[in-house]
Amino acid sequence: SRLEIIFDSGHEPMQDQAGRLNSLLGKYLQATDDALLEYFGQAPLLSAFAGEREASCNGESGRTFEGDYRSIELRGCSNITLRNVRVGQLNVLDSRLTLIDTDILGQDVGLQAENSDVTITNGKISGAIAIKAVGSRLDLAGVQLQGSRAACNGVNSKLVFSVSRTSSPYSAGYLHAYKNMVNESF
Repeated sequence: SRLEIIFDSGHEPMQDQAGRLNSLLGKYLQATDDALLEYFGQAPLLSAFAGEREASCNGESGRTFEGDYRSIELRGCSNITLRNVRVGQLNVLDSRLTLIDTDILGQDVGLQAENSDVTITNGKISGAIAIKAVGSRLDLAGVQLQGSRAACNGVNSKLVFSVSRTSSPYSAGYLHAYKNMVNESF
C-alpha cells in the first residue's frame, strides 16, 4: 500500500476531488506487475517461525487464539478466531475459522486446510507451499503469500482473493480474483 494525501478533500475524495482520485487510482490499476514491484520493492521472504507453544481444538466452537505458537491444529471446530497470531504451521480439518492480522511462517506448508471454510484478513503466509487447500473455501483480503515451490496448491477448492499479493515460481504480483482450483498450483 502507499499513502497518497489528497488536499482539500473530506471523507469522500471520490466526490470532493474526483479527478485527482481517479488519476491516482488509474496510475496504479494500469501499471504492470514489474512497474509495481519496482515502485514498491519486492517483499523479503519470511523466515520460519520457531515458537514453543502448541495449540489444538477438537470439536469446539467460539474459541479465540492470540499470540505466538509453533503450531495450531483445528479438527471439527467452528466459529474459531485467530487474531494477532504468529504461527509456524496451521492445520485445519473440517473447521470454520477467521484469521485477522495473522502471520503463518511455515517451512513445508504454512496453512493446510481440508474440508474447511477459512476467512483471512491482513496477514502473511509463507512456506515451500504457502497454502495447501483440499475441498475447502478460502476468502483472502490483504494477504501476502510467499511460496518457494508454490503460493497455493488447491484440489477441489474455491479461493477468493481481494488485494492480495503472491510470490512463487509460478506467479508474482497482485491478485484480485476468484479461483476454482480443481488440481493446480500457482
